[in-house]
Amino acid sequence: GFTLTNNSQITDAYATGNVTGTSTSTSFDDSGANIGGFAGIIWNGADISNAYAAGNVTGAGYQVGGFAGYIGHTSNAANASSITNSYATGNITSTSGYVGGFAGRTFNKAIISDSFAKGNVTGGALIVGGFIGEIKNNSDLQRNYAQGNVIGTTYVGGFAGNYVYTVAAEIPVFKYNSSTGTVTGTGPIVGGLIGSITGFALANPAEIYRSYSTSTANGTTEVGGLIGYAKWVNIDQSFATGAVSATGATSNVGGFIGKYDFGGTIDDSYAQGVVSGLSNVGGFIGFSNGSAAGAAWVKTSYAYGDVNGSVSSKEGFIGNLTAANFTCANNFYNNTFAGDNTGTNCASGTSQANMQIQGTFTGYDFGTI
Repeated sequence: GFTLTNNSQITDAYATGNVTGTSTSTSFDDSGANIGGFAGIIWNGADISNAYAAGNVTGAGYQVGGFAGYIGHTSNAANASSITNSYATGNITSTSGYVGGFAGRTFNKAIISDSFAKGNVTGGALIVGGFIGEIKNNSDLQRNYAQGNVIGTTYVGGFAGNYVYTVAAEIPVFKYNSSTGTVTGTGPIVGGLIGSITGFALANPAEIYRSYSTSTANGTTEVGGLIGYAKWVNIDQSFATGAVSATGATSNVGGFIGKYDFGGTIDDSYAQGVVSGLSNVGGFIGFSNGSAAGAAWVKTSYAYGDVNGSVSSKEGFIGNLTAANFTCANNFYNNTFAGDNTGTNCASGTSQANMQIQGTFTGYDFGTI
């Protein structure tokens, strides 16, 4: 790979060779640590369209990706780096962290659309994703997907390992993105789509719109079919269908979100996968906090899959709920299974047969797609 910066433009280009980086640097500012199948760094207004990378990528330092190691801008300025209609198909391996099937990390202004990654991704440390290792600040990601197995330690996701929003004035965009494959973390914070997502504050939440995961997700604690850990985030019209399992004593495992902390809204969403853990096990959310630090609202959503908790705090919808400032409306779970599909946390149980009848879902909008 090479470096693209300062309004460079490339279209209809490709790279097919394998790429190996030997730097073991864990500094974000060390150019030797940015390894990509097409470019090491895409920076400060560089634009790329209709490009691909087909080789395997191997690195030992931070920021290793199938297409690029590092994408972004030095500030949250309008001059974004942009990639569209591009893809990476190689397998990605790093003994370190910030590893992704398409990019190791995006920072500040990065726009990626209509692109995909199809390789398996293996990271030896934290923050590993099927498409991007870490999304930081006001990136704009639309209509992208990741297809491949992902392995890491903690902050591991089928699409992104970590998504964090730290600049209130800039609003990140995450729409129509998806993942499929098997996601495995040897530690906590694992999600079928995103390992962890954190907004700036309750008044400035991160947002996920019409995105989904069919990935299976496996970890120790805070494991979810869509997201492992979520704080200050709004989620709308999204779903997860993969099986989810956690082995930790306090599992915090859910078909949709493992742990949902402090605030935001989940609306018009669902989970269908089987959920297994020890404690704090839920068909939709494993453990959820509502507190003075920020209200949470879950509405017009449902959980369909079987729930199996072997110790305590296990329910069909939310395994363990701290009810302060927590609002629920028109949520359901499937109580037909013989497992732990019971309880009253934030939802009503109904039969599998009833869940196939539109009239069961009071308050749902079936007229708008």
